[in-house]
Amino acid sequence: MTSPSHVPEPVRAVLAEFDALAPADRVTLLIEYGDELPPLPARYADPPTSMERVTECQSPVYLALTPSTQRPGGVELFVSAPPPLRSPGDSPVCCVS
Repeated sequence: MTSPSHVPEPVRAVLAEFDALAPADRVTLLIEYGDELPPLPARYADPPTSMERVTECQSPVYLALTPSTQRPGGVELFVSAPPPLRSPGDSPVCCVS
C-alpha cells in the first residue's frame, strides 16, 4: 500500500508495518498498539453513559469524538472496548464488522 504524500511520516511507517503483515497478524499488532494507549480521561470513566455505542460490533465498543484541544480544527477520538478474550497461546479475538 502506498500512502499519500500528505500523510505524516510516522503514520506512513505504521501503515507500512501493518501492510507487511499477514491479515491474522495485523489483529495482534493492533492489540499491541492498543495496549500502549493511555487510559481514557475521567469524563469517559463510564462508557455506557458517557460515550456512543458502536452498534455494529458484537463486543461492547463505545466511542466519543471531541474537538482537539491540541490542534485547532482537529478532533480527538476516544474508544472503549473490553480487553481481548484470550488465553496464553490463543489467537486474539476482536470485534470485526
